[in-house]
Amino acid sequence: MTIYYQSMRKMIVDSDLALLQSLYPLLDIPALTSQEEEFFYQHMKGSNIEAAAKAAGMPVATAQRLLRSDAGTAILDYLHSQTMARITVNKDLLTTMLMEAHRHAANATEEIMAIKELGKLHDAYDEVKNNRTKASGVNLLIQQNNITNIKQVQRMSDEELMALAGPSFQGFNLEAEPLPISETDPDYDPELDV
Repeated sequence: MTIYYQSMRKMIVDSDLALLQSLYPLLDIPALTSQEEEFFYQHMKGSNIEAAAKAAGMPVATAQRLLRSDAGTAILDYLHSQTMARITVNKDLLTTMLMEAHRHAANATEEIMAIKELGKLHDAYDEVKNNRTKASGVNLLIQQNNITNIKQVQRMSDEELMALAGPSFQGFNLEAEPLPISETDPDYDPELDV
């Protein structure tokens, strides 16, 4: 069921009119005229101020004053907050959108960009980045100590290896006494106890 206003060429659907009219008591604003309702209806549907004013048969200056009025700002603020409350963007939605962009890619560059964005979204590059950082740290350590092959590392003393390992191993005692094994330990094997 649709309500048609005789003086206007556009139509307002009952549900949209009911939404607008339900805001009057909710926002404590005076009721709008049918022309003002038509303007808001057109503006809510995405028309700019000039087009909505023309569709409602009102001057643009009057429409601008209506939007700046207490009633106009209250209606727009309320509708904006309701719209924002319904919008949820999550990882699944972004993934779907990126997959759709990939599917509609016009060339290989656009496909690759969509794939890269998917990788970033799903943290696929963090592991690679961490590995590169670790590898660059090892390479820097090797360069600083003029190590050119594995034989050099094999010939190093314990103290040199500890220095090469860095500060996290400082104070680590390589000559520590073995811990005594208790007979109540579930891993205790008397045959191995020498």
